[in-house]
Amino acid sequence: MRIFSLLLATVLAMPFKTQAVCLSRDYSLRTEYVGASAVVIAEALSEQIVPDPDDPVGFAATLYKVRIDESIRGSLHGVVELYSENSSGRFPLEIGKKYILFIYTDQGVLEVDNCGNSGPLNEKKEVVAAARELAKSVPNTQKPTELGR
Repeated sequence: MRIFSLLLATVLAMPFKTQAVCLSRDYSLRTEYVGASAVVIAEALSEQIVPDPDDPVGFAATLYKVRIDESIRGSLHGVVELYSENSSGRFPLEIGKKYILFIYTDQGVLEVDNCGNSGPLNEKKEVVAAARELAKSVPNTQKPTELGR
């Protein structure tokens, strides 16, 4: 029994890849576009791991620097920093790769929801085209100060 308990505890402590918890019920392109602070085409330039003070083995988040190539919605430009929490909701970026990103602000921090329409540019051509069409018909009501940069 003791061996079974030890084995069970070991298995339960192992890291497993989990699906993200998607909190929105509607990830349609239009709904996500309207709710985003910015929609951009950007290239991932660098990443920095944020240590977790409560877990010396793990990490709290990754900070990515991305260069905005095109702002479809919002007023982001230049190089900005995106926060990606080390949780099931993380949105990992590959350095040197281009993405379409639906960006949100949370307490002044820029984040990307991994449940939505964001993704590698070469896999999201229809999303890019549809977002550009939405930009023609949906007013850009975001103020530069809402994005914090």
